[in-house]
Amino acid sequence: MDSSIQLGPFRAPRAKIDYLTIGIPASLTTNKQCIAMQRAIKGRIETPAGRSKRDGAWITIHDPLTSDLQWLLDNHPESQILGIEIAVDFTPLDRDDKLETMQGLHGWLKTRLFPQRHPIMGQVTKRKYYEARTGQIVADRLQTRSENGTVYWTHPSAYEQVRLYIKKSDNGVTLNQTSSQRACVRIEATLFRGGCQNAGLHRVAELPLFADQMRRYLSRFLYVASGIRPKLKRTRTNNPEKARRAGDEADKERKRVADAWNRYGAAWAGRHGYNTLPDNRVNRLIGKALKGLRDDLMRLKLTAKVAEAPDYITLEKPVNSRVVGPRTPACIEALMSSLRQHQGSIDTKPQDREQEPSAECKDRAADEVLQMHDEENVCTPKN
Repeated sequence: MDSSIQLGPFRAPRAKIDYLTIGIPASLTTNKQCIAMQRAIKGRIETPAGRSKRDGAWITIHDPLTSDLQWLLDNHPESQILGIEIAVDFTPLDRDDKLETMQGLHGWLKTRLFPQRHPIMGQVTKRKYYEARTGQIVADRLQTRSENGTVYWTHPSAYEQVRLYIKKSDNGVTLNQTSSQRACVRIEATLFRGGCQNAGLHRVAELPLFADQMRRYLSRFLYVASGIRPKLKRTRTNNPEKARRAGDEADKERKRVADAWNRYGAAWAGRHGYNTLPDNRVNRLIGKALKGLRDDLMRLKLTAKVAEAPDYITLEKPVNSRVVGPRTPACIEALMSSLRQHQGSIDTKPQDREQEPSAECKDRAADEVLQMHDEENVCTPKN
């Protein structure tokens, strides 16, 4: 079906940073600084619910504004970026549009999205979907069974992920006709830990550099296909019989990939290592959306603190969180306690706010204070 028919009832897509996850800044050491961060950040802040080493030490900012990113650049440019998610939203033109309109675009996109276009994803990418009946994410087939549920394209390393779904709620609140944010069809490209490092995004200080090449890097994750490119053998011969046979083989190949496209969409190309033909109109719209986000982020200003030679170590190779855990500042327990006490815009679990730091945590914090003093207060990941 023509893309103009599917996109007719929708606004031009818009891109945004859905969330940004950073390691706890080593310079965030006092309750006063925690309160200042809470007041300065307009996006919704989330902190670890647990206290085990596996949970790590991180802060997630949902729906960050450009001013939030500028505040992080000004105050904590050394913070490691652990995850970032870029969302592209297709919002209906009419507020009274029925759910069927969004379901039609969702069904059209799930057979045409081809994240395998990105060299990192490649043929190893697996398509999965959320099974509402069991509440689990399960592997999909070539003939998709996802219906109108959430569809995932995941890399085995778990560093990169693409997701497609109909966004009908935000933070547990249903989006209705009177909401400032409306229901939409959303495509998300998510980079976790090593995925951020693959994109050259190690620290908050590198956000402007990432923004400059973001469209070029992310557009291939969000690539939409319009068909499968057949693999045709090039034949040079003056023999009419050989030329005829080569022509017949080429016709069979074209028919085979055309039938596969009509039946399975881009999933067949990903499974069998075929390339796809681009849907230029949709890809151009997604590219413009990413360019709009890029232009917003390029307004971020680099301060003298960022421009000076950094006193932190940048990891050159992607690491797995199971191998190299995040470095926990000595003040982490006090920081988490402070963030949970000032609950305003902070999301945590009630049972975690009631718990006090254990004696083991206090002893570990004291040991880290001595170790950090010996290291001249330089916070680096352990090898």
